[in-house]
Amino acid sequence: MSCISRFVGYIIRFIHNRDKVEMGILLGYASTKMGFAMSPERVAEVKHFRYAMTGTEPTRGFLLSAANIMDSKLTLGGTGDVRWEIKRRHHTMVEGWSIPGLLHALAVHCFQARIKCGDLTRVSLACLTAKIHINGQEWEEGVACRYRLPDDPASRRLLGQAAPWRLGVVDYMVVIPAQDAPDFLMVCVLESFIHDRQNTLDIVDVLHAPLRRSLFHLSHVESLVIYVPYWDTRATHLKVVLKVASTR
Repeated sequence: MSCISRFVGYIIRFIHNRDKVEMGILLGYASTKMGFAMSPERVAEVKHFRYAMTGTEPTRGFLLSAANIMDSKLTLGGTGDVRWEIKRRHHTMVEGWSIPGLLHALAVHCFQARIKCGDLTRVSLACLTAKIHINGQEWEEGVACRYRLPDDPASRRLLGQAAPWRLGVVDYMVVIPAQDAPDFLMVCVLESFIHDRQNTLDIVDVLHAPLRRSLFHLSHVESLVIYVPYWDTRATHLKVVLKVASTR
């Protein structure tokens, strides 16, 4: 029965017909199986008919195409979708030379990614502190993340084992215009001091001074995390790290 209940939990109609479990299962299976077996032309006809009846576009199910799913309004976790807005209250414009470590970090990334950014020394760049969305999750100044540095030897997998992740707090992100590729983000992170590691849990000391300020491409950030209170309430300076959302 638990298996049936778990399956029915994915069927929307079950929410409205909790006393008709069998009907919900059959209807959900039939509509899904038939829908994905339809030709693209038939799906377009059904989609057009639905729009004529309801006046709205579908947001889930077999009527969605791959293009719909990757649309900004339907961003799904795990797609690696990155979007940002440049708002007056959440950004400043500064020349590339004045951002500490940016030119070196760009040279490293452009070499690794085989792209060209040109000379950004005197180019005004947008430094963002909010309105950044990764996989639909909003990022802003002060959020914590798990990452590795691009030139960190421990970031390479050796003997089948990955080196420990670094943890830090986002300071800002810089929008970089590329010549032969889409614009991208460089992220500045203040590295947190890891007080202890217990099994799979990391414990950081939030009162400890940042170990370093690093600037690197966003692809080196693995996930968004949060720092939650330590189990010993007397140790207010210690926080347990919990993963919130992946950037992949």
